[in-house]
Amino acid sequence: MDKFLNNKWVMKGVAFLIALLLWTVVALDETPETNVSQTEEQMTIENVPVEPIYDEELYSLIEMQDTVQLLLSGRRSLLNASMLRSDSYRIYADLTELEAGEHMVELQHEGFPAEVDVRILPKEIRVVLEEKEARPVQVDIELEGELPEGYTLGKPVVSPEEVHVIAPVSILEQMDAVRGVVQLDESKETIVEEVDLEAIDAEGRTLDVEISPATVEVEVPVTSPSANVPLALNLQGELPDGLSLEEVESNVDEIEVFASEEELANLDQIEQSIDLSEITSSRTLEMDIAQQSAWEKTDPASIEVDVKVGPTRERLFSGLPIEIRGLADEHELEFIDPSSGEISLSIYGTEERVDALSDKDIVVFVDVSDVGTGEHTISATVELPQYLTYSPEDIPLKIKIDERNGQ
Repeated sequence: MDKFLNNKWVMKGVAFLIALLLWTVVALDETPETNVSQTEEQMTIENVPVEPIYDEELYSLIEMQDTVQLLLSGRRSLLNASMLRSDSYRIYADLTELEAGEHMVELQHEGFPAEVDVRILPKEIRVVLEEKEARPVQVDIELEGELPEGYTLGKPVVSPEEVHVIAPVSILEQMDAVRGVVQLDESKETIVEEVDLEAIDAEGRTLDVEISPATVEVEVPVTSPSANVPLALNLQGELPDGLSLEEVESNVDEIEVFASEEELANLDQIEQSIDLSEITSSRTLEMDIAQQSAWEKTDPASIEVDVKVGPTRERLFSGLPIEIRGLADEHELEFIDPSSGEISLSIYGTEERVDALSDKDIVVFVDVSDVGTGEHTISATVELPQYLTYSPEDIPLKIKIDERNGQ
């Protein structure tokens, strides 16, 4: 065995085997490094948005390149991850230290893995900043659509009437108006709504500006045809015994009725009924106007009626002459009973009204326009000032009508 190991050729062979093993180990260690270099690659991403960072309250960004190209270098796994999570990185232009004017700005990036090499094409972009200005502007309201036939529009009321438009001077110079639009849509009543505003140029194109406030409240009066109609108080029933009317007076004489023109043409008066049997003392009645289905509304919608009453007083008037009305020229009339052609009446009312009454305020007459010649019994008619009554209520008269002499 010793002789075998001492052989020089054997030793050379052993040395060769050892060297071969060492070379194999080294070669295996280098293999992974060779694989890594083989998986590195480049990736191009087009149309990557650029995010500007600036004080938007003071400046407007007038001009800037919106997108750029990215050239990424790195391991395939990292590049794929970057592509799949495009929201995790951004390309931005930091303009916070810049003033108004034109600038060349170097783009920056963040959110990429440290092992990925990022190139932005182009690296610099041109930006133009312009300082903002706030300008007060009156609001214009445009009305679109039609109203029903006969309805009329009032002047729109806008609150607030003035707003501030915030934009670069170059854009403000293009501004023609700040407007809001209200749709009429066959409306039959006043329109009240919140309206969005927009700034437009002379061609009607919308401008990119800030409006403060962005909305206003608009009230557009819409009225139907109307007419002032007399108010008639219709007294029904009777006061309790011992009371008489001193006065019945409404706070208005006319009611404005809003309705179609056809309805208004047939409306002569509005009657408001008052039940005297429910009145026991002087009082003010608050009464709603009875609305008809064909009416839109009335103005006012309610009225106040003052009803004044007092103790009843009686006063006798004698020798009241009887007027003759409707007697033909070829006829003459003779009173048979009463032969004097005069009567007596008891007048009833409140003390104030009865005391103010005189003979000339009492009219007694007979109407013979439809009575022929001969003797007739006919009732007299009595006319008194308002709120007074009389007795007897029936006054029969005996008369005679003859042809005039010479007829």
